[in-house]
Amino acid sequence: MNNFAKQLTRVRDENIVWIIYLFVIIFNFISNKYERDYLMYKNIKDKNIYKTINKTLVIVLFLLYIYFLGLSIEDFKDLNNKSTIKEINDTKLSVITNILFLVGGAIVIYLTYTGADTTDVDEVI
Repeated sequence: MNNFAKQLTRVRDENIVWIIYLFVIIFNFISNKYERDYLMYKNIKDKNIYKTINKTLVIVLFLLYIYFLGLSIEDFKDLNNKSTIKEINDTKLSVITNILFLVGGAIVIYLTYTGADTTDVDEVI
């Protein structure tokens, strides 16, 4: 695929990613509504709904991190002897950054599924 076609594909894919982020934002608002209701009324159904939404969102965002890491690795593979030092360094930093986001995302997933339940206010106070 030539560079122009590759750039067009990336722009199209970025539009899809922005739509996914839009849904993430909307579902975060919904989750916050259920969490607020749980904290106010102690309805266990509200707690289960917001926790399920949050767990789903964490997985979706983790998949996006994997996608971005894949793009960075693809960019790294596309480097050649005509690449400038700045392009090489920027691409390496991009790969490292995406790896760190992926590690952070994995930690968040782990904590989401195994961590302490911090919404039980009565137990904390």
